[in-house]
Amino acid sequence: QAVVAQTKLVVLSDPHLMSPTLLVSDGPAWRDLLAKGRKLHDFSWSLLDEAVERIKTIRPNLVLITGDLTKDGETVSHAYVVKKLGELKAAGIPSLVIPGNHDIDMGNAAVAYDGDHTIPVASPSLEEFATLYADYGYGEGSMFDGLSKTYCCEPVNGLVVIGINSGKDASISTETFDWVCKQASEATTAGKKVIVMRHHALNLHLANIEKFFGTAMI
Repeated sequence: QAVVAQTKLVVLSDPHLMSPTLLVSDGPAWRDLLAKGRKLHDFSWSLLDEAVERIKTIRPNLVLITGDLTKDGETVSHAYVVKKLGELKAAGIPSLVIPGNHDIDMGNAAVAYDGDHTIPVASPSLEEFATLYADYGYGEGSMFDGLSKTYCCEPVNGLVVIGINSGKDASISTETFDWVCKQASEATTAGKKVIVMRHHALNLHLANIEKFFGTAMI
């Protein structure tokens, strides 16, 4: 376990990256989004760029990104994230990701902004998401539970990471839950350390949140 004890991790969540190409032209549609939202969409690419540069300086053994990688699941935004993770990979720093509720099959929410109107853009299915992030948890080195693409891998010798897909509605099927428990039990029995990451919370982080925002928690 000496190797695991010396492992340095960086954990990011909710970058909500919006590709700058989605801002076709400034105008009422874009300004309305900024005025109504609390996310820093207009700084999201600069913030991710800076985070990647700092991670290169920190030089962790592993980076974990726990969902909501993109603003609203735009394929071009995912491509931007993959490009930045590729920079880390080229620097010898591996990354693992999982989807959040803003990453897959976002339909009408995935748009570009052009003057006073929006333009629908593509958003990946779960299978397409897994292909995009094949080097970041969804490749041949992982085991999968099946339909949810929850996965298990060992990116560092003696350290097992289980990445749970809790979907858009903060739910995990009984089958996925049982599969996660099985992987965790087998790893623990083998003397390995286990980290489980998922997007949605398991515990109350705001009083009574389950009453007014049920999908904030699994």
